[in-house]
Order: sequence, then C-alpha cells, then structure tokens
Amino acid sequence: MYRLLFGNYINGLGAGFAKYMSHFQFETSYCGNNKDTLMCNLHNRYYDALIYFESLPSEQSVDFIKKCKSEFPELKIYVILFIDSMSFIQEAEKYNDVVCVVAPVMETELCCMISYDFYSQEEMPIIPEVSEFLIEKGFKRSVAGFYYLGCSITMFLRNKNVLNHIMTNLYPLVAECMNTTTAHVERSIRVMCSIAFSRGVMLNDTVTNKRPPNKKLIYILSKEYSTKEKEKGQS
Repeated sequence: MYRLLFGNYINGLGAGFAKYMSHFQFETSYCGNNKDTLMCNLHNRYYDALIYFESLPSEQSVDFIKKCKSEFPELKIYVILFIDSMSFIQEAEKYNDVVCVVAPVMETELCCMISYDFYSQEEMPIIPEVSEFLIEKGFKRSVAGFYYLGCSITMFLRNKNVLNHIMTNLYPLVAECMNTTTAHVERSIRVMCSIAFSRGVMLNDTVTNKRPPNKKLIYILSKEYSTKEKEKGQS
C-alpha cells in the first residue's frame, strides 16, 4: 500500500484530504504544513508522495522541492497553490514527478490525479470518478456506506456476475477490499442510502425519495455511470 503525507492547513484541509484518500487503498498521514515539519516527517518514515499547500510561492519554495527531490528521488510531490504563479509552476515542474495544482481543488479531483499516478483503473478499490458521480447524485462522503457503495459499483462494472448473488458474491468482495465484514457492508450501504433518499437523490434525471433495494440501486447507478462516461467519451 502506498504511503501519502499531507501537509495540514487552514481549517484542516490536509487532514480532510488524508481521510478521504485513505479509502482508496492508500496509507495516509498528515502533519504541519511548514517546510521544516514536512521534511522532518519525510526523514522519519518512508513516503511515496507528499501533498502540501503553498500560499506564497517563491524561490525558497522551489529550493524546498529541489531538496526533497535530492534526498528522496522517487518521491512524488503535489503542490496545491493559493496563487496562480506560472513562473513557480514552470520551475517546480522541471523536476520529475512534481505536479502543481491551483486552488480551489476538490477532494475528488485530487483523488483522481493521485490514484491514476499509482494505480491502473483495474487495481482501484473505487474508481475515483464513481465517487465523484455519487456525490453529484446526493450521497454524502462522510460515512463508510458511501465508500462501500462506490466499491460495489466498481466491482459490478468489472464483473456483472457479482450482482447475481449480492450477499454471497458482491458484499464479501467489498468487505475484503475495504477490510471490514459482509454484514457491515450491507448495513452501512442500507443506512447511508436511507438517509440520502430521505433528503432526495437524483436517479435517472429525477430527484426521488423512494429508495430501491441495494441490489437494484447498484444496478441503476452503474448503468447511469456507464452511460455518462460513454457520453463524455463521445463529446
């Protein structure tokens, strides 16, 4: 499992990113966002990637990246900028595996970027775009059921047969992938969906409060997602 270190920032941005990414087959940690603290943590433990925030990009900021790449050549670095500085981006991205992103950046955007840098789509427990799709539908990402539903859809997209016997085929696969139990997967999806549908979920372009059974819901959402991705590819 790949290890990601996040610099924490105003209102716990880094901690929030770390928590979200931990559901996508990454081991995540976070620490203070200042350069000395980040470097100290990089020395204390091996990490595959560093994600931190840069509020005032400068020559010293580039020097920090240079030092990181000198001491940890294989480290991937993602810099989230609060100022769109083209000169900094050009200097920073001269180094291998350094990517600059200008804020604001959503958890789902960052997740897609990092996930595809480390895994093929077939290896991911949840396709990041599936997670983004569920958020757009009205499901809340703050509970475990959200990620179990995302994993269920991902599994079904790869193998349509897993939905034939949801309790003996699909849920055990999700439980193994997400390091939990079959019963917890089923209950978490059911409870999360009940709450979501009580507020209204967009299904087939219509907001509805009527919740289908989990099996039917996974099928409907998977079909909608596939259609959306196909249309996106044709546009």
